[in-house]
Amino acid sequence: MFSRPRGNGVSHRQLKDDRSVIRSALRAVGLELLAVVFHVILQLRSLHSLEPKKVVIKKSRPHALARCAVHIIPTLFSIVLLALNLKHYYIGNHFTGLITDDSTNRLLLQGAAKIHELLITSSLATVVFDVTRNALIHGDGIPLGLLGSGFAFTQLSFFWSPDFWCAIWYRSKIWRKVLVVLIVIASGFLAVTAGPACAVLVIPRIQPWSAGGTFFYLNGSENQFWPKELSFDPLGEQPYCASENATSYSVCPSSGYNSLWGHFHNVNVSNFVQTGTKLPYAGNLSGLMYHFEVTSPTFQVPLQLAIGAVRNDLPRIPTDPDSIHTFIHQPHAASIIPVRQLTIDWWNTVHNISLASPHNIARYRYTDTVGIRSNTRQAAAIVRCSQAQNVSSNARSLQFPLQPFASGKCRDTIVPSLNTSRADHIRYSWYRFPQDQWGPQMTVGAYIEMPWTIGHESRIIIGCSIEARYESIIVQHAGPNYAFHSNAGHPGPSYSVNVSDSWLKALNPKTPQSGPGYASWKPSTIESIITASGVGDGLSSLTGATETIAWNGEKFADGGNRTTMLEILIASQIADGLSRFGSHRAFNTTGPASSWPLWNYERATGFEKKLLQGRRALVKPTLDKDVTELRADFAINGYSFKATEQSDKLAMAVFVAHMIIALAHTIWVVYHGTSSGSWDNLTEYFALLQNSRPAYKALENTGAGVRLPATYRRVARIRVAKHPDSNKADHVELIFEEGRPKDDIELRPLADAELRSISGTAQEQHDDGYQAHLAEEEAAHQTTLDPIQETSFLNPENAAQKLLNPMHPLTERIRPQKERSSSSASLLPVGKAYTTATEYFNFIEIGKEYS
Repeated sequence: MFSRPRGNGVSHRQLKDDRSVIRSALRAVGLELLAVVFHVILQLRSLHSLEPKKVVIKKSRPHALARCAVHIIPTLFSIVLLALNLKHYYIGNHFTGLITDDSTNRLLLQGAAKIHELLITSSLATVVFDVTRNALIHGDGIPLGLLGSGFAFTQLSFFWSPDFWCAIWYRSKIWRKVLVVLIVIASGFLAVTAGPACAVLVIPRIQPWSAGGTFFYLNGSENQFWPKELSFDPLGEQPYCASENATSYSVCPSSGYNSLWGHFHNVNVSNFVQTGTKLPYAGNLSGLMYHFEVTSPTFQVPLQLAIGAVRNDLPRIPTDPDSIHTFIHQPHAASIIPVRQLTIDWWNTVHNISLASPHNIARYRYTDTVGIRSNTRQAAAIVRCSQAQNVSSNARSLQFPLQPFASGKCRDTIVPSLNTSRADHIRYSWYRFPQDQWGPQMTVGAYIEMPWTIGHESRIIIGCSIEARYESIIVQHAGPNYAFHSNAGHPGPSYSVNVSDSWLKALNPKTPQSGPGYASWKPSTIESIITASGVGDGLSSLTGATETIAWNGEKFADGGNRTTMLEILIASQIADGLSRFGSHRAFNTTGPASSWPLWNYERATGFEKKLLQGRRALVKPTLDKDVTELRADFAINGYSFKATEQSDKLAMAVFVAHMIIALAHTIWVVYHGTSSGSWDNLTEYFALLQNSRPAYKALENTGAGVRLPATYRRVARIRVAKHPDSNKADHVELIFEEGRPKDDIELRPLADAELRSISGTAQEQHDDGYQAHLAEEEAAHQTTLDPIQETSFLNPENAAQKLLNPMHPLTERIRPQKERSSSSASLLPVGKAYTTATEYFNFIEIGKEYS
């Protein structure tokens, strides 16, 4: 054997060790090509030189650590992703940076997720190869079915193939076998789930983000804002609400008149349901289809959204066709007045925030909208009206619906105050139900008289029952350009409300001469709204009975009719009046209404910082007053890393499991200090198989495939053997020991103390003698190849076509022995053999005798 002088002592050896460590690290991370290129350039060798002899096992902790370098990048990447998703990171409504296009950024992130998946798979493959290689060299061996597990574990089908299930029953020490099988299964599971896990955690989603909040305070007790008995004192705190221009004040019960009149004036009985569903943002947030915006005459009360449903607007209960009633919900004005100011302050704070602020807070400026939520109450009105009744001039009996409204039942009631005088316009009147007959939940009744028919003999009257209530709810606000609205689809606890006659009068005053809907007969505000809606148009030319039939029989495609239009109209007025109760307490009402300041809106020290951090940003009032404390929280939408869903937790579990396996593998390898970098790719595996002796006994009749479970369990080991051209035991082979003589002295296991390849020294030989030796070996190998060596092993189907051709001179020779002795034996169909790693490795092992 030729050897090279040691050179300049320790410094040269240290340089070689450093290069070897670097090459091990490059090989571990899949960049061995760089080492090969540098080696060729530095050593000035021909690309056609013979392979030098190599180290199989090396006792070196630096080398062992370098071979674990494949774990570094995916582990660091996983740590960064876990930190981002656990600590949360807000990006904004759109991606920021050099590339601002959202679709392009998502595409790049998908690519990054795929790269991370491949890195995790490569890391797991290193662990599987190391475990199986250790079993092949030092342990009890690996069964035939698991020889290719380092390549096949990423395929889910491998785990229900005979390669796996037949092989795991091989004979070995139980702890060794359990370790190998568990590592293969765990690595396969993580390899399959790594892709979805990376997609979940690498690509940020658009999701809500908490962006601050604070407590705020109302001047009064809860009973002063949401009482069970509503009353109004014209000489009390709101004398202006009893004046002729009461509708011009935003805090009076009748303040919504102008907005309601405008809305119902612009619809008619055939389209009012459809016209009430033109705000997509509200429909998506509230869960209910009927809604419209309600404005106020002055700026004090913010824009509100009336939300509800019209009978037949929602799906019916099949067993009860009249199970739906008409209702309207509207946020409580006193609660949203300070929230609007908080919203303005939040936007000002975000736009003026310093870039030196905490990172997520500094990025709030990249949002386009903000949502506000506040736990408060809302006003609600439920109305059910009877069918049209043809009432003559001397009749005083009317029908009013009974509760529950879903039943659709009515009761005949004598109304002594019914006006029997003729009129050519609509009349609207309240009616008080006796509570001992109608129950405490019925707030009030109302009846609407249509204009008298020709001849003044009768008119249509509709009796309506009304239930008013306050409900606990979360009020939401989508930003400055949107109305405050409630999540009306899911109200909390509620209670019915009784109203006084004085409050009903304040709710329904005479229409002001300066306002819309005024007429010479001086209608009330609700009469003006009903007239403007045109609910009775087209019936005045009919007789009483015919008019009633036409009213009750008319149906429209969207589910509305004249009666349900009256219901939604009355419910809108009641809910709007309830929502404004106590709203004057949100202001200091001294001086002109246009200059009323907010009551006790005193910003605390560090207001901006506290507001964005969700702390108390307003000074709490003194305790000698009745104060109601509420809270408003801000939320923004945008791309963010935030683990909130169950899928996020599962994805993080996959990352943590991989990191535990990678860390355990690194600790084990470095602790023992013994590692090997051989046979972790197909090329080296094929080279090892080709240089190993055929397993005639163990793998008999398997050259064209494996079918029996016992064959998959045949155990292989890597052992030292004599080289065919030498008497020295300097050759490593993959040996199937079943069926071999026990006294075969040519085979022995690799000892841990043998740090260098059995096939020779690992030192590079460059002297003249060694170069001459290489030339002789290369010349000796330049022999004519048997046709089986020329067959392409990259394409199994191509290999099968060439090798199993009946005219091929080797066809009979590579048939299994039993097939050759049987007259009925036939060649396997093309494509049925050599389609798994087990059969392919086995084919190489058996077929070498013909090369």
